[in-house]
Amino acid sequence: MAALNPLILLPMRILLFGEYSNVHHTLCEALRRAGHEVLLISDGDGWKDYPRDVDLRRTKAGPVGSLMYLSKLATLLPKLRGYDVVQVVNPIFLDVKARWNRWVFDYLKRNNDLMSVGCFGDDYYVISRMQDDKYLLYTDFYAAGRVIDHDVNRRRIAAWTKGPKAELTQYVMQQADCLVPCLYEYWKVYDTPEFHSRLRYIPLPIDVNTPSSPRSVCRDAIATPSSSSPLRLLFAAQKLRGQMKGTDQLEPLFDRLSQEFPDVIDLRKIESVPFEEYQRLVAEADVVVDQLYSFTPAMGALESMAQGKVVISGYEPEYQRFIDGPQESGIINLRPFDDVHNYEVLRTTLTDRNKIARLQSSSQAFVRKYHNADDVARQFVEFWSLASSSKRSSHR
Repeated sequence: MAALNPLILLPMRILLFGEYSNVHHTLCEALRRAGHEVLLISDGDGWKDYPRDVDLRRTKAGPVGSLMYLSKLATLLPKLRGYDVVQVVNPIFLDVKARWNRWVFDYLKRNNDLMSVGCFGDDYYVISRMQDDKYLLYTDFYAAGRVIDHDVNRRRIAAWTKGPKAELTQYVMQQADCLVPCLYEYWKVYDTPEFHSRLRYIPLPIDVNTPSSPRSVCRDAIATPSSSSPLRLLFAAQKLRGQMKGTDQLEPLFDRLSQEFPDVIDLRKIESVPFEEYQRLVAEADVVVDQLYSFTPAMGALESMAQGKVVISGYEPEYQRFIDGPQESGIINLRPFDDVHNYEVLRTTLTDRNKIARLQSSSQAFVRKYHNADDVARQFVEFWSLASSSKRSSHR
C-alpha cells in the first residue's frame, strides 16, 4: 500500500453544509472521532430532522420567508471563514433561489481554503446524462430501451436541465476544487475529461459501531428467522416516489409471492410512515425493499444492511467489479421491466432460509468492509489533503 501524504495526519477545520439522508451527520461524527474540528450546518433534510450543529431551516414560505432565511444566513456567514475544507451537499445547498446559492458559494470559496462539492443527488449533469443508455445500462429515467416518463421525472428534468439550476450546477462544478460522488452511478456520469482530475468516488458512510446513533435501531440484536416462522418482508412505499424508485413495478411481484407462499412470506406494506415508526419496522423485518433502478445501495439500504437485513436494491456486476466486491453482498439485485426474471430471483431466494441466513450475514460484513464511516472519513481527509497540497503548489 502506498504511503499516505503526511498532510493527512494533520487535524483539519472542516465545514459541512447541507444534508441528504444523514450522510453529512454520519461523516461529521466520524471526522470528529479522528480528531478534526467540524461544523455541520443544515436544515436536517426537512422532515427527517437529522442532527446538526447549526439549524438553517426555513420556517416560512414566500418572500417573507426568504427574507427571514437570508437574514439568518447573513448573521452566520462572517463566522464561516478560515476553514481548511468546505463541503456543500449539492450545488443547491440553501433553501433559496439559485442566485443566492451562487453568491454564498462564492463567499465560502473566497474565505476558505478548499471547496468540495458532494455529488449526492440530482443536478444538471446527473439528470442530463441519465436520460439514455450512454453512461449506464439503465437509470430511473431510461431502462429496457424505453423512457420512464411520469410526473416526478418530468419535474426533475424541467428543474435541472435548463434555467437557473442548470446554470448554477455548471458554474459550481467548474469552480469546485473537489467533486465527490457517493454512488457508482454519479461517478460514472462525472468521470469525464473536464472533471476527472478533481473527482474521487468515496462511498457513503455508515456508523457500524454505535447502536445509539440516529439510524441504527437494534443493530446488535439481529435474529435470523427460524424455519418455522414466516420471513418478515417490509415493503415501504413512498406515495410521491414509488415510480421514481421502481416500487410500483415490484409491488405486484411481492403481492403474488405472499399469496402463493402465505406460510413462508409475511408481507407488511406501509406507505409514508413517520421516520421513527419506519425505523422500528425495519428493526422487526428480515428483508427490506429499497428500490429497483439503482446500481449501488444508497443510505436507506445500507443502514438496513448494517442491522443484518437483506435488501432489495442495486448490486449490478459493473458496480461489483468497480469496488472489487464479493459475490454475496446481502443485496438482491433486480432488473427494471423484467418481471419474469425478477419473480424467479425473488421466489428462489426468499423461500430458501439457508440462503437468507447467508445473505443476512453478508449484509453486515459488506457494510463494515466498504462503508465503515471511520474508513470513509479517512478517504475524505486523504482526498482533501492531497487536493489542498496540489492547490498550494499550483499557486507558488
